[in-house]
Amino acid sequence: PLYIMGMLKSQAFRATTDISADMRTYIWMRLESLNVAQLAAYYYPRMMALHNCPDECGVPDEHGRCVLPDMLNLTSESMAQDGIYLLEDGDTMLVWVGRAVDSGLLQGLFGAPSFEKLNPTQAEEIVGTRGDAVSNKIANILRQGRTE
Repeated sequence: PLYIMGMLKSQAFRATTDISADMRTYIWMRLESLNVAQLAAYYYPRMMALHNCPDECGVPDEHGRCVLPDMLNLTSESMAQDGIYLLEDGDTMLVWVGRAVDSGLLQGLFGAPSFEKLNPTQAEEIVGTRGDAVSNKIANILRQGRTE
């Protein structure tokens, strides 16, 4: 039922006119080329908390792979204003930063002293380059998410 609901809400099958015929055809063609794991991620995206990762997450092993944080339910109750979350559907990755995130964490990850000073267009380039252990860990998680 979970994947069926995700499928019915997707742009490919949603019964609305807000999606052009060209876009819908593109999505259908793309879906035909995905394997089962990629389809599952598309219909039920993964959401992970990045602000409170366990120590073993984001640390590469001898093969360069790292453990990802546990998946959270895709509900607003799973999120908090003082958190940073990764939402990934196999095609797009979004990092959601809550307004009340600790300023030290923002400084270490993005080089921004506060939420208001955070530059979203430069954030991706900065993660993992600051020499901070948490920043490197989150960069490894993002890298691992891209490869899966």
